Amino acid sequence: MDPGTFELAKAREFQSIGINRASVGAQTFNPELLKLCGRAHSVNEIYQAVENIRSAGIQNFSMDLIGGLPTQDLETFQNSLEELILLKPSHLSVYDLIIEDGTKFARDYRPGSSQLPSEEDAAEMYNIASRRLQEANYVHYETS
Repeated sequence: MDPGTFELAKAREFQSIGINRASVGAQTFNPELLKLCGRAHSVNEIYQAVENIRSAGIQNFSMDLIGGLPTQDLETFQNSLEELILLKPSHLSVYDLIIEDGTKFARDYRPGSSQLPSEEDAAEMYNIASRRLQEANYVHYETS
């Protein structure tokens, strides 16, 4: 779900009909990166979505984070990862940015562009995530 569109009433309605898991597409906890990527939600709305899910009695929730975003550096990525860990989702996914042909990203950002992290930095983002998530007791079961 997009954090900017998920309200408490909707979470309660889902829970009342037996939905017991939600997924929050945070992508990043950096407000500038959210804007740059065209995301409609704010960082505050990520926190509000998690609060709404918990308030509705849905304890099983997952969150998504993306590495390799334009202008993202290792520190910015790690800060987002730490924020995600603090929210204690029951599951989380960390994806590498994949630029699909025909999308706005494909028009705006080309591989090798100075705005995209280097391959070395993108690989280090993966290593940081792998190490920190293991330290936070998340089990790695898929690479995407």
